[in-house]
Amino acid sequence: MLLAPQLVLSQSDDPAQPLSALLPSLSRQEVDRLGAEGELSDTYGREVSVRLAPAFADRIRESCDEIDPTIGVELLLHFDNMPSARELSPELYTILQSFGTMEGVRYYSVSRGRERTLFVESYVIRDPDSRTPLPDPVPAAVPPRERLYVYQQDASFGRNVYQVDYRVDQQAEGSAILITMTNLTRMYFHGIIPAVAPLALRLHLAIIPSGEGVIFYGNSAARPSAVLGMEERVQESFHHRLGALAVWLEDQLLSRAD
Repeated sequence: MLLAPQLVLSQSDDPAQPLSALLPSLSRQEVDRLGAEGELSDTYGREVSVRLAPAFADRIRESCDEIDPTIGVELLLHFDNMPSARELSPELYTILQSFGTMEGVRYYSVSRGRERTLFVESYVIRDPDSRTPLPDPVPAAVPPRERLYVYQQDASFGRNVYQVDYRVDQQAEGSAILITMTNLTRMYFHGIIPAVAPLALRLHLAIIPSGEGVIFYGNSAARPSAVLGMEERVQESFHHRLGALAVWLEDQLLSRAD
């Protein structure tokens, strides 16, 4: 089970209202459960689910449908009292591009039954064919669209290159960032077994500054080469990997807070 921070709702006659306004697709009971348990999650098969998505739901569904996935996971969390994420700023955007800080991130490995390092190496590259590390970007402003390429050595799936697309929606009632990661290389389980073909994995992260903290939503969809009846095990693994990214974001926010 992901060890997630507990949601602390503001004091009012209707304490769930501030979060409910940002999560209109959730019932009051689900908002209460998010506060009590620290997270909401769901799994799906061939029919993509974006029910927990706080933003970009149609875009995420359309993107996932493009790869015709057979396995998927949703994860929703709310980090409270995060001053550095209370508005969409170049600082928050910079954190979401700091792939170098992902090196050493740990997660619970379902196959190993223990916690282990998720990314042995992680850095930005110039293009899909390059392997030369570039410094993490430090943007002066938040662009509406941007694309990066990232190289990561994954403890489970080996060395891979990803296309990372950023989309920012700035509205009067708030702003949100959508990050879409697509694998450009074939992923191998334990470096030997073909696991996911190129372009057959989509990872979406939707980040919303909430005024009191930040809402984190992750949706991981894939069309593995073969799962051999291990769908639940793969979904659990996806859940833990999304959870590791959430903890990474929380750590980065806390480390940069005033």
